[in-house]
Amino acid sequence: VIEKKQTLTTVQVQQAEKNAHQMLKQAGTGLVGNVKNFPLINSERQINEITFYEFLGLKKEVASKRWPVFENFLKENSTLPIYPAAHAPYSVYPEFLHKIKEIALNRKQILSIHVAESEAENEFLVEGKGALKELLEEKGLLPDNFRPPQKRPVPYLAELGLLTPQTLCVHCVEINEEDIRILQRYGVKICLCPRSNYYLRLNYAPWTLFKQSGLLLCLGTDSLASNQDLNLFKEMVFLYEKNAFSASELLEMSTWKGSIALGQGHKFGTMFPGAWAELIFLPLEGSFGLKELAEAVIYTGAKGRLKWIK
Repeated sequence: VIEKKQTLTTVQVQQAEKNAHQMLKQAGTGLVGNVKNFPLINSERQINEITFYEFLGLKKEVASKRWPVFENFLKENSTLPIYPAAHAPYSVYPEFLHKIKEIALNRKQILSIHVAESEAENEFLVEGKGALKELLEEKGLLPDNFRPPQKRPVPYLAELGLLTPQTLCVHCVEINEEDIRILQRYGVKICLCPRSNYYLRLNYAPWTLFKQSGLLLCLGTDSLASNQDLNLFKEMVFLYEKNAFSASELLEMSTWKGSIALGQGHKFGTMFPGAWAELIFLPLEGSFGLKELAEAVIYTGAKGRLKWIK
């Protein structure tokens, strides 16, 4: 994926985004958080988008070289819904993680970062070895004098001051009870991407712990790089059939909780005076009671049976 992406032209990237927006529209998505690490604005958006402009660079010299482009792009587009993002705790030099957080705080924006997606991430940060180290070495991305922080991802980010109520932690698969307590302390938001984790043959996130934690949870697909489609209803069905959450809880995670996680709770996700009228109609079939309504909704949406109301 890394090698293929490096060969793409601007035209190809724009077309891919256009295709993705069409898929999202057909799947009933009205607001998306789009994480990308190239300074390119797509003016042909078919749905509402929060663009997370992602920064990478574990080597200090590489990060220093990339930083002016990153910072200037955010400044030049300060009136647009473009938010700062850090790729992951294992791929950004600590000094720049702090800088990204300061930008998000100053702009009162959500900060997105991938956290604890795999066992390899824990192994790399705690012991400085494993599959991630091998990959970074192979790509020439590992600093010559690299010393692991000897901490799991969540405590490491907490130590760096990166966790705030504006932080959106994506994945959170390899999370234990201590990590949960830290995430609760800082009131972060969590985006679960269950089918992406399954597709990559990773473990399941500790859904029961998250459900009990009181943390704000939302759902994502993590893109076509690690998923078969961009249908959020299918994410709901996946978790529902794992008995992780009730159908109504999953609908909340995919509507108003998702909009809050993206910093757009004042516009999207529920119906109230002043909200944007981004509504879909789902033609439910068969007979069922009120208790089965939410289940019928997510299964109908997963089949793509919906229409936009404009």
